[in-house]
Amino acid sequence: MLGELIGTLRAPTAPDANLSIRLRDGATFGELKRRIDDVPADVTKCAFPVTDDAVDSLKFSACLPRRLAVRTLQERGADRDAVRACLSEPLRQVILA
Repeated sequence: MLGELIGTLRAPTAPDANLSIRLRDGATFGELKRRIDDVPADVTKCAFPVTDDAVDSLKFSACLPRRLAVRTLQERGADRDAVRACLSEPLRQVILA
């Protein structure tokens, strides 16, 4: 969810990971700081992205209205407490040489 909140700063081909978010080439620490500062205080209003494949893989997807299936997956996938905790931590810049 945090990767989605920083938008185009995330590397387009980077897989989702629990411990890190790979930034696109050329992204700066200042840009990341601004994006993080712009995340709404109430992250509960942010929607976790759900793919069509994820909806179709639900056990009872044929029985659910699509909107309900998407909302169910959004709630399962969005760990809002963890995002809030992460946003409260100071940012650190690490450069690998």
